[in-house]
Amino acid sequence: MRFANLMLFVSLGGAWAAAAPRLDAVVNSASYAAGASPGSLATIFGSGLAATTGAPVGFPLRTNFGDANVYVNGVSSPLLYVSDGQINFQVPWETPLGTATVVMISGGAVSNQLTIQVSATTPAIFAGGILHSASARGANAQGRPVHTGEYITIFATGLGAVDNQPASGATASETTLSPVHSGAKVSIGGVTASVAFAGLAPPGPNPQFAGVYQVNALVPAGLPSGDSIPVVVSAGGVQSNPVNISIATGSAQSIARFNELGPDGVVLARAITSQNTCPSISIDGAVQSMQPRAPATLPFYPVLACEFTIPSSAKSVAIEGQILLMPVTDPTRITVVGDTGCRMDATTSQACFDPKAWPVLALAQNAAATNPQLLIHDGDYHYREVQCMTATGCVGSPWGYNWDVWREDMFEPFATLLPLAPWVFTRGNHETCDRAGEGWFRFLDPRPMPASCQTYTDPYAISIGQVQLIELDSGAADDTIIPADPGIVAAYVPQFTKLAQLAGSNAWLLTHRPMWAIRSNANSNIVLQAASQNVLPAGVQVVLSGHTHTFQTFTFSPTRAPQLVIGNSGDSLAANPTVPIVGFVLGNATVTQGTSLAGFGFSTMNPAGGGAWNITAFDANGTVVDTCTLKSPVITCAK
Repeated sequence: MRFANLMLFVSLGGAWAAAAPRLDAVVNSASYAAGASPGSLATIFGSGLAATTGAPVGFPLRTNFGDANVYVNGVSSPLLYVSDGQINFQVPWETPLGTATVVMISGGAVSNQLTIQVSATTPAIFAGGILHSASARGANAQGRPVHTGEYITIFATGLGAVDNQPASGATASETTLSPVHSGAKVSIGGVTASVAFAGLAPPGPNPQFAGVYQVNALVPAGLPSGDSIPVVVSAGGVQSNPVNISIATGSAQSIARFNELGPDGVVLARAITSQNTCPSISIDGAVQSMQPRAPATLPFYPVLACEFTIPSSAKSVAIEGQILLMPVTDPTRITVVGDTGCRMDATTSQACFDPKAWPVLALAQNAAATNPQLLIHDGDYHYREVQCMTATGCVGSPWGYNWDVWREDMFEPFATLLPLAPWVFTRGNHETCDRAGEGWFRFLDPRPMPASCQTYTDPYAISIGQVQLIELDSGAADDTIIPADPGIVAAYVPQFTKLAQLAGSNAWLLTHRPMWAIRSNANSNIVLQAASQNVLPAGVQVVLSGHTHTFQTFTFSPTRAPQLVIGNSGDSLAANPTVPIVGFVLGNATVTQGTSLAGFGFSTMNPAGGGAWNITAFDANGTVVDTCTLKSPVITCAK
């Protein structure tokens, strides 16, 4: 059986080995060529190899598998897969160069001995191991042609020594890259390609197996299109086997295109592209080039983020033929989503591939059916932080802080909704600098790209006709530390001072973490409460937040701005409070009216006259589940 698909090892049947196992050959797992290198993957072919058989073990690898043990120069080797006729294993990193012996023991019986030549590099590309770097993983990625000016990801073995070498049997670190020493080179169709990264495949977007290397290379301009363009990797002066890719004509369409609103009335057009140059934008028929915002940085971000500031006088905007609707003076149809990503953390894993368990695609399509004039996302986009821990539902999903997760959690499911109206994006606690902050600043923050991730960002105001939206970045306002961290509280005091300077007479405060809500039967955010002293400018008519994965409303006595929570748009739902909402004390006020609805959904806000707004809560299928009226300082709901 060929070690061909890194995402799936097919289990082969086997039987109890009554006689001594027989080794017929030891070869490179990717190319089947003779020879190996320290840390590379090798395959044994033979018979009677397994006293028992089983599925691949993944990470961490084992040195024995159903009574099977492989030894290289007497050192036990990590095993990936064992069957009666085949074993895939890693050559230990400490194996010296030169001739090495390979022997195995299965069911207590010792095999014959074979020798292999261990060299510094033995590069080999896996069959099916070349993917389009920016597209979805799996069969779709393997079958998608690439264009010149795009990156490909090459999975290989045998590229030799690396920095930050892991232990034998372990994958690369989640936080520290392990680049190769050999100066890997790539040719595509006989033309030298620029290599952006070559090293052990980092966990997250890539296969979770020791001994697998990743090379990211840019497809050179000028190559002819075709279905059989050979790719070759060289390491230490040794060439790999060729593996063919398909190259398409022309340029790839951008992955995402949308308008967003920023400070001081700025309207920004954004595009995310797999090409190495920004697309053109048409403004009132005049075609101009968009400007790079954040370049591709491999191996984690193989895409280019682009932007263009739209003149206030513009009537029509399009990117690659996709019309992007401009702001209207007084929007009457506002659609709000929040907390949309698919949760994969240390405690739980959502079934990201189950449209009922994570209904974001249907939710986005039904939100589009509301014909929005303004779209608000109140934070938390990126949720796939650790490897899927369940047997079904999310196995094979990318994870970690990288483009693959941003694509899966945000840009693919919202593809139809993104261009339909201008967006206002709120930073969530999942987009802090120790989490997905890099992606937040690359793709969604409306201000100039900072030189490094910013823990705190200043409030800013967005005018949308008669309503003023004020963004308060509460990502770092931790609501799990009790009592509140004095340093974090101190950092937010000037934020509320700035907020008071910005606020007009008809302001909505947008902040991801609710200032006053019931979260897990507890007071929601004592940091924001302490920093503000529970006092907001008189002109703030409502606080709009997410973070709590429900739909909630709160009205208070003494009177202050009501709290609206819309955080039920995809991530694992929170249970409704089991404590009574009415009478609960939040900050220095008591809840006099309130509601909490569990269930996936989104909401719309429409003006009702006299300064009032109708709020409609929908489920993910677009069915109305509740209606409310916001007439500050009161929110009244039907349920």
